[in-house]
Parts: sequence; C-alpha cells; structure tokens
Amino acid sequence: MSLLLCAITTPPRTDLPGLLVRVDASGLTAWAKNLSQDAMQLSKADALRHHADVTLVFETVEACLPARFPTLFADEASLGAELERRGRELATALDAVRGACELGVTAVWTNPEIASPEVDTATPGMRYMLQRQAAIGGSERRRLRAVEVAEALEREAGSGLRRARRRVCPSTEVALSLALLVERQAAAELKQKLERQTQRDVRILVHGPWPPYTFAG
Repeated sequence: MSLLLCAITTPPRTDLPGLLVRVDASGLTAWAKNLSQDAMQLSKADALRHHADVTLVFETVEACLPARFPTLFADEASLGAELERRGRELATALDAVRGACELGVTAVWTNPEIASPEVDTATPGMRYMLQRQAAIGGSERRRLRAVEVAEALEREAGSGLRRARRRVCPSTEVALSLALLVERQAAAELKQKLERQTQRDVRILVHGPWPPYTFAG
C-alpha cells in the first residue's frame, strides 16, 4: 500500500468524503489516495481521475497546490514528515495562490508558416544561406508577434491577473501558450472577455478555470 498525493492545501472549510486520505501537519493539509500494489502501474485514466480529485479538493479550500502526477509516499507518516520538513516553503507557496485559479490560453496561427522562398543564385551554398536567412527572419517576426499577442492578453486581464507564464511559439502551429493566475471570483468573466478577443492572425482558445498547476512550484 502507498499514497498518491493529490494536493497540499490550507485547512478545508468543510471536510471531504472519505475517498481521500487527509494528513495534517504544520498548519497544512495534504490529500492523498490509497493505492494497492495492484494499482501501482498508473494509466492515463488514473491521471484523469487524479485531476478530478484535485479539482474536488480545490473547490473546498482557499489555497491549493496540486501535486505533480504521480507523487507517491509510503504512508501517512512519511507524508506528514514531508509537510513538517517543508512547512514554511509550502505555506509561502500557498499564500501566493490563495483565492486564485488558473486559466490556460492558447493562440493558434490562422495562416500557415511560409516555407523558405526559392532563391535564384548561381551557387548552392549561397542559395542555402539566403533561404536560411529568410526563414530565420520569418521566425523572428512570428516570435515578436506572439509576444505582442501575449502582452495584449495580459493587459486585457487587468487587475484580476496576478501572474502570467508564457511559452512563445512552442510549435509551428501555436503562437502562444499562456498560463494566467487570476482571482477566482473574476475567472468566469475574464474567460469570456479573453474569448471575445480578436486578433488578425491568431485564434484565441481559453481553457479552465482549474487548479493552479502551473504556479504550484
């Protein structure tokens, strides 16, 4: 038997159903699920159930640090010892996400990336150099445009935004992957506001709100 950690939180306002194990130490609460030896080979379905468990916990507390999947402990004693050892660090991290949730924003290019143009020149070496120069120039223009979109979205989030983390041009199809830590009470309205954003060359997709996975540290 071992424990699959779901989240570390502030003490809950109400207790949760008995499906999860609760461990309290250093003014913190950890939530975990018992795993039998037969369940040690975790699957994608287990990851989805883990997200559901984290969401259940998140909805009952003021601050929640979702655990990376899978984070395992031998027993309740070892989990409690970890809370004691890292109590101050975890309390600081919980303060940073107190009353907040995460929105995920993806900006997808609406026009395909243009292939390197053919260059008419006498030598293959020179042709390659000029094509490569044109491709790099195009990628840099896209990177700058993605940064511009990120800045516009973050401005649109306004006072409800606490922190943001960007991944610019993570693939040829995606201009931007943006994680926003926002006030819970403003999340639904802010999601609609961001979904209404129109940009000339990207399509905006907004996901969440959900527990602050990106900002859990």
